[in-house]
Amino acid sequence: MAQSSKKQRGIVIASIVIAMLSASFIVALAISNKEQAFNAVYANGVIENINLKIPGGYYGAAYDSNKGEIFVTNADYGSVSVISDSTDSVVANIPVGSLPLGVIYDSVKEEIFVANYNSNSVSVISDNNDTVVAIITVGNHPSALAYDSGKDEIFVANRFDNSVSVISDSNNTVLSTVSVGNSPYNLVYDSAKSEIFVINYGDNTVSIISDNTNDVVATVTVGKGPYCSAYDSAMGEIFVTNYNSSSISIISDSNNTVIKKITSLNQPFCCVYDFDIREIFVVNYNSIAVISDSNNNIVANIPSEIQSQSIAYDSGKREIFIPHSEHGTLSVISDSLGASASPNIIATATLQNQDPTLKPLQSPQLTPSSNSTSNSFIQPANNEAKTFTSYYVILAVAIAVTTMIVIVIISIINRSNLISSDKMSAMKSDE
Repeated sequence: MAQSSKKQRGIVIASIVIAMLSASFIVALAISNKEQAFNAVYANGVIENINLKIPGGYYGAAYDSNKGEIFVTNADYGSVSVISDSTDSVVANIPVGSLPLGVIYDSVKEEIFVANYNSNSVSVISDNNDTVVAIITVGNHPSALAYDSGKDEIFVANRFDNSVSVISDSNNTVLSTVSVGNSPYNLVYDSAKSEIFVINYGDNTVSIISDNTNDVVATVTVGKGPYCSAYDSAMGEIFVTNYNSSSISIISDSNNTVIKKITSLNQPFCCVYDFDIREIFVVNYNSIAVISDSNNNIVANIPSEIQSQSIAYDSGKREIFIPHSEHGTLSVISDSLGASASPNIIATATLQNQDPTLKPLQSPQLTPSSNSTSNSFIQPANNEAKTFTSYYVILAVAIAVTTMIVIVIISIINRSNLISSDKMSAMKSDE
């Protein structure tokens, strides 16, 4: 009996080891699948990694055509990361104001203007030496900017003031302040009409400002929770993402009316116009939708595990740069195969904190609530926490599988012992 008991213990131990190995395999497979899902390719896939050095909330991105660089704001660290599109690497990290959000490039002055959300200011960066050369006081909680190339002016959306500040880039002073709708959060310049389209998140409208008079000349009603915009210079149209109604409103600048609404989207956040292939890239909750302006239909969907808060088009390289705040990466999509070909994710950057001089700040409440149209926001979705939560679920499933395997094996052993005991009892009875 003692030998049999040792044998049973050995079987139980071996069963537990096998079950734990099975559970480990389940966890490893799930994590591997998760990474493959994030690195999912639309055609050719991820071919390299870029080290962007600093993690955080990336809420703004702008392309500098003079230097061939992408400027990305980091709200959590109060800085701007500068990425060279020739090497796909960070060449500078520039401290600015508190919680920088929007960023825009001024091609005439070769300067970058950054909206500092909590500082109520705009930092002006020279791209010659990547240093701040001026700080301009604007309205309450500036969130986004637009460069007016016709007037050489910068228009700044002040979210809490329901206003837009107009800055002259010749002397970096505020020339005018324009009252707009409730909670302006984004704006875009229409070069053909010399107008600025201001996206008012709080009342689901778009205010249209003439840069000749700096007055609002029209107001257009769009979907719920409008959040971002892009100007299509070929068609004379403005694309507005409606976060809360999961749609895009397309406004014609010829009559300032909505000519189409695209509804097959999932909480679209930001967008950018690619004038080389005449397509609009829209960041959804779990994908990047590509819209052709010839028919205003979605022609492609690029898988993306998480939602991003900013996007920029690099016309020099014909690439789309998309920072992912919570996942700590930046994707680069190439359109160079032409309008008839599928866009490709050609690179993914890994964001790592390697600058001890930059400390994390408190993130603003920036992401809109999916069930609110008022002037309120919730914290940015913490996808990293969601990732850990999913891993815990996977681990729990693995433990459950382990437990079930052990229980089944022990039950089989007990049943075997019971059968053996019954046989021995029967043999004794026969004797």
